[in-house]
Amino acid sequence: MVSGPHHRQIWDAFVLLGMRNPDKPHIALTCVGYAPSKHRRCRVETGWHNIAAAKIILNDLPGVKTTGDELVGMLQKLAALTLCRRFHRHQEAEVAAGWHQIILDEIDDRYQSPTDPASDTSNDLWEELQRLQHKLDEIRRKAKSSRQPSTTSKGAASSHSGPEKGNTTKTSDGSAKPSNAQDTCERREAENEARRKEEVRREKARLQAERERAAKEAETQRQEEARRQAMRERAAREAEAQQKAERERLKREKEKAAREQQEQQAFERRERERRNWDSSWKRYTRDWEKMARLRTSTFLEDVKESVPWPVKDGVWRDVCETNVEEFFRNAPVGASKVPSKFRSLLRRQTLYWHEDKIRQFYPRIAGDAETSGLAQLVMQVINRMSERM
Repeated sequence: MVSGPHHRQIWDAFVLLGMRNPDKPHIALTCVGYAPSKHRRCRVETGWHNIAAAKIILNDLPGVKTTGDELVGMLQKLAALTLCRRFHRHQEAEVAAGWHQIILDEIDDRYQSPTDPASDTSNDLWEELQRLQHKLDEIRRKAKSSRQPSTTSKGAASSHSGPEKGNTTKTSDGSAKPSNAQDTCERREAENEARRKEEVRREKARLQAERERAAKEAETQRQEEARRQAMRERAAREAEAQQKAERERLKREKEKAAREQQEQQAFERRERERRNWDSSWKRYTRDWEKMARLRTSTFLEDVKESVPWPVKDGVWRDVCETNVEEFFRNAPVGASKVPSKFRSLLRRQTLYWHEDKIRQFYPRIAGDAETSGLAQLVMQVINRMSERM
């Protein structure tokens, strides 16, 4: 009788390689590196995306051949996923080599005797069945030859006056009848024949069961491979989704930083502009207050250069309707933002730029047509702005 095939023993890679950290049993997975300064295993927690990829490799390890470079490559990849980048990434080769030796030792312990594949088992069973069939045919031939009477000469048969006692008996018509011993022999041969047929039937049933079991195992392996492939694809999709989310987050942060930088630059420009206008208004106000104390200008001064013109740089060459209106629009915050205060500001300006007032401060302006024209333009801008309020 041929023994059935050996069932392959599947080992748990997670347990065999010691992935669980006994110092941190409540954490799914920590760094597998060794900390020499602490004399213990590293306690840095592994990221969830690395854990997902490591689980796929751990599930695939029992099905990988121990010979060749595939197992070594998978162990090196597993070590890269489970070692922390900051402290123990340099231990990748050492950890992978240690795991490789552990797996080889485990395989040697589990598989001391050679295993027979399902195909070899089926071939052995078929050969055993053929041998039994040949043996059964040989027994049949022997039984048939034993039932045939031996041929003797006719004279030898007539020398005996009657049959031997206990071998044959006479019937009423004079024919010979087989003895009880011959009946017993034939009955035993028939029983043996029936028993052999039953053995052959059972052997065929066992072979059929072995084939069905092998087909079932193949289907189970196919389903397991499909499940692992689905897990790998799901892990790849999750990793891709995480990378996409990370890229979008970095893009949003970059855009936010750019907007904040632009807003900060615009704010700084407004602040510089505001300080420049405040400085211009301080100069303008200081010069008119000084002129108000003196009541009149000296005859030695150039009248165009001495007048405090209402423009940003305070020079008479920049005097025009646009620059004058812009100057008044950028009055100090307290005056430019409140309409009532802005009207009061414009009324005070008429005390400086009215034709009669400007001549009191600068008598020589009457003989300077160009300076007089610039002063009238300033007064016209003030009147027009007052009318629009």
